[in-house]
Amino acid sequence: MPEEFTRRQGVVTAATQDKIKEFVNAGGTVVYIGDVTMAAAQAFNLPVTNHLEGLGQDKFYVPGSVLRMTVDPNDPVAHGMNKEMDVFFDNDPVFKLGADAAAKGVRPVGWFATDDPLRSGWAWGGANLKDGVAMIDATVGAGKVYLFGPQITFRAQPHGTFKFLFNSIFYGTATPSQQ
Repeated sequence: MPEEFTRRQGVVTAATQDKIKEFVNAGGTVVYIGDVTMAAAQAFNLPVTNHLEGLGQDKFYVPGSVLRMTVDPNDPVAHGMNKEMDVFFDNDPVFKLGADAAAKGVRPVGWFATDDPLRSGWAWGGANLKDGVAMIDATVGAGKVYLFGPQITFRAQPHGTFKFLFNSIFYGTATPSQQ
């Protein structure tokens, strides 16, 4: 990358990560999409690992395909979504939740429920996705961290997945009604 553009990469240093953690713990909301999600899970000490750990391209490779995902429509970030939906997937992160995830405020929002989630494109080793979590809603301190492995904002695909982004932004800033 040319030197004059490197400052625009959005690199998170230890100092900025500390500020992000402080923001979330105080009630802020942070949304991570794509490749940065696993690093975010580690930074916030979430009980999350890589569901596809150890699988090389000879065992798993899904370059730019549409996959079927199951969604928890009761999660506020999935408000208005169907129980199943298609997402654009380009070798994106897939998570495995630890046994203590629910106790630590980490919930799956979307996951691959079948061993054949392919809807369009091609997938080498797609069966490895079964039971992998694609989207996570985590309560951290007084705030929220959302991890979206699939590219929910990629090209035309957001027509089907943009609600995840906007719901997470709106829900993160929502206040309880005073009834």
